Amino acid sequence: MIKVIRIVFLLAIMLSVAVMSAIANGEKGGSVSWITPADLANISTEAKKPIIIDVYTSWCYYCKVMDNTTWRNDSVAAYLASNYYTVKINAENK
Repeated sequence: MIKVIRIVFLLAIMLSVAVMSAIANGEKGGSVSWITPADLANISTEAKKPIIIDVYTSWCYYCKVMDNTTWRNDSVAAYLASNYYTVKINAENK
């Protein structure tokens, strides 16, 4: 009887970890479509829109927070896509 309880308890823990992992890694919504500065030169001749440039680094905590929250928000992504060219630049690259 104790073995059965241990197995059920272990399965419950494994299931809860799997669910929490799926929620944490799941798609939170749309994402901003970033373009490179080289692509911007070709695209900007089609339609005139303002440009938003996101300068980031791989070690910056606040850059990662913006990537995981603001830039994945459906309404923010839709608004930026319709009104701006969005360029993402790594500050540590030349």
